[in-house]
Amino acid sequence: MAGVASWQYWVAEQETRRTNAARLAIAADKAIDDEKLLLALEAVRAAPTPEAQAVLGKALDTPLKKMLRGHGRQVEKVVFSRDGKRLASADEKKVILWDMDHERPVGEMSQERYISDIAFSADGKRLAIWSYANEVGPSIEGTGILSVWDVGTMKRLGEFLDEKRGFRAPFAFSPDGKRIVSASAGNSLRLWDAVSGEPLLGESLSGHKDRVVDLAFSPDGKTLTSVSLDQTVRQWNTETGEALGATTLEGDMKPMDCAIRNVHGLDSTIRCVAVSPNGQYLASTGTDNTSVQLWDARSGKALGKSLEGHRGSVVSLAFSPDSQYLASGDSDGSYWLWHLHMPGEVGGISGEQAGHADRTPPFGPGVTSIAFGPDGTIFASASGPVVLLWWSRAKYSQGPENACSIVNRNLTHSEWKTAMGDKPYRKTCPDLPDPDEEVAVTMRGMPTRRDP
Repeated sequence: MAGVASWQYWVAEQETRRTNAARLAIAADKAIDDEKLLLALEAVRAAPTPEAQAVLGKALDTPLKKMLRGHGRQVEKVVFSRDGKRLASADEKKVILWDMDHERPVGEMSQERYISDIAFSADGKRLAIWSYANEVGPSIEGTGILSVWDVGTMKRLGEFLDEKRGFRAPFAFSPDGKRIVSASAGNSLRLWDAVSGEPLLGESLSGHKDRVVDLAFSPDGKTLTSVSLDQTVRQWNTETGEALGATTLEGDMKPMDCAIRNVHGLDSTIRCVAVSPNGQYLASTGTDNTSVQLWDARSGKALGKSLEGHRGSVVSLAFSPDSQYLASGDSDGSYWLWHLHMPGEVGGISGEQAGHADRTPPFGPGVTSIAFGPDGTIFASASGPVVLLWWSRAKYSQGPENACSIVNRNLTHSEWKTAMGDKPYRKTCPDLPDPDEEVAVTMRGMPTRRDP
């Protein structure tokens, strides 16, 4: 009789495990970020049924890593610190700083002025915010202020004023973090001391005949590349201010900052652009706005065929830090990830699809901003009031045994209770911390600043 009872108990236990696995597999299939992978892992551990294994495989193939919520308005810009420990996201009134180790907010800055751009210093310790005042709301022009903030203390360190600088005129920190370059009034560039706010070189860098729309320092900080609506790409010696050369882009193509182009609906000859981190390449929207064209910044020539695939208009572009990948987002809410082959010869560049999300969750009118993490394995995109973190390429070579290293967190107690009911909480990934214990420590020290 004891043997029969043991058998019946084992059968009942297995049936309970299969039932739990089926329930968790359904919950995992409905989840939309890294909770999907954790629930799928719990389903397989409950019982490695074909259904549980299938949902785990699907979770491993899902590029969406995490959704970050905290903005009440459409997010206009996302940017990573160079060490990848922080992400900053900005809507028109607020900047949120995110701890990327735990994917949680650690501070925020609110302003009465309109925020139009943000950038980290090379060491990640400072954040520059370009904001402007305009009585009628966001527009091309406004009284602009570029302020620099200490990321740790959330205190403002300095301020640069340019009353005539236009909305979303670009700026950037030098790689050593000591200088800031900004597009100034009169289609010129200005270098500033990033600590004192004093202008450098005495005079602005002049030569462009129209608005400067994008900037990039070379990795050693000695050369600056600027792109203008006048269809030229210019390079400058940042130590002396000397003009090193100018190239005119071929064809009837006028480059423009994506955000300005999107807001004002300019004609198809005006295309949004991005400069590669090495300053050698440009990416722009194609003539039909649904494709992407690559350019050689030195020769001004189009490289290879345009990259096709988008159904909506391309509204955001970003290169990976190594300039080997390009992400493009469209008005339909989709993104495409392209692997660029650059053998080192002019005309030898080509691109192939390396990843694709057919549609991001419908939070807003499209993908308004994209930024890669420093190692290129993840990137962030903005869609409406939500920031989405995506896997780029490294994840897809990893199997189920690496699920915990991929997701890099445990379920929260709330997520556990929703999925498991009254079953006592345990960590899905034993070597990772309990997130509820960590958030209590984080929130106790979270700074908030409001700047008029």
